[in-house]
Amino acid sequence: MKNAIGIVAEYNPFHNGHALHLAGARRLVGENAPAVAVMSGSFMQRGEPAFADKWLRAACAVNCGVDVVFELPTVFSCRSAEFFAAGAVQLLAATGVVKHLAFGAETADAETLTQAAAYINAHQNELREIIKSGSSYAAAQTQLLAGAGIKFDANKSNDILALEYCRALQKYAPDIKPLVIRRQGAGYNDNDIESSTASASAIRMEYAANGLTEKILQQLPTQTHELLQQAAKENALGYDNTVLSALVLYRLQMLAPAQIAAACECSEGLENRLKDLSNAAGIEQIINDAATKRYTKSRIRRLLMQLLLDTDKTIFTQAEPQYLRLLAFNNRGTDLLGDMRKSSTLPVITKLGRNFKNCLTGNAERDSKIVQQLELDVKAANICGLLRHNHKNLYNSDFTSSPIYIPQ
Repeated sequence: MKNAIGIVAEYNPFHNGHALHLAGARRLVGENAPAVAVMSGSFMQRGEPAFADKWLRAACAVNCGVDVVFELPTVFSCRSAEFFAAGAVQLLAATGVVKHLAFGAETADAETLTQAAAYINAHQNELREIIKSGSSYAAAQTQLLAGAGIKFDANKSNDILALEYCRALQKYAPDIKPLVIRRQGAGYNDNDIESSTASASAIRMEYAANGLTEKILQQLPTQTHELLQQAAKENALGYDNTVLSALVLYRLQMLAPAQIAAACECSEGLENRLKDLSNAAGIEQIINDAATKRYTKSRIRRLLMQLLLDTDKTIFTQAEPQYLRLLAFNNRGTDLLGDMRKSSTLPVITKLGRNFKNCLTGNAERDSKIVQQLELDVKAANICGLLRHNHKNLYNSDFTSSPIYIPQ
């Protein structure tokens, strides 16, 4: 079982493109290779609440062939591609069973990605200087690599993440082999639901406009239909953007610029720009007006989500993996988890227990870090629960939820 495929995902929701990605990875490694996913929980890397709760999304993934799903803690999921990838790769490495990391790329190949990753890792000072000149992180990477004769276009979302996965593998998990799976169908930000393989963005937009239509179901593996149809009946898919706007505006109105800067990864006076937008019509105006060439819309969204979490930004900037929290698994996943009792370098958490008692190791310093990250995951889940259209208050449901076992 120690030849598992690792996947970093959001499955927001799990669609046909994800099924193709999983199948492509198994063609390269072996049709019976087990798959372990680390999946964003309640907040996504692009700075949005999840389309469905993490338990439902994890169950859909296992129904479609993933064997074990662990949660990517909020301290990593709500950050830039660099730290998102670094946190996920370290978690997969900590399992002790993952030997391959399969990820999608739109244009880049494995050789280019490996070369580019090594060059960027070795030239961080030069990269920072380019960023200081006013370039976004992605644009700075492209410029740095171009100067070295390495052709890389950081305009493609999956290529950006692919590069960061390779960088993280070289730094934290050199024994894990990268597997580049060429992305099929629509691009990450493509909003055409009629595409042969529509993106998750297109699926979410269609749902927001028309509900769970046949167009959406055609883009999803049949194994997920029943779960999503039931969630749609309960009005538990998507989120209320009006409520989200109100929560964000409340935070901006209540905080002084210095407090905004302390609560999220702001820099260079961006906190003043955000404070000035306290009277905006809603979250979209805040994002559009605050974004610049250097500060992308995704970055602004992430900052706003960090503000909602009401914590100190050091929990993000100083974050290191502390645990593997299990969300869903199947029969083969049971065997993998058995192997991990010997191989894992981090504790595997199944149930939180009252006051996180089931998560403690006996090491006071380590337990403090574990609880700090788990508290943020609980906060994020609570916020997402309030944002659902059914407005069902699921406060602290993380304490009563258990990993989902799906026999196969």
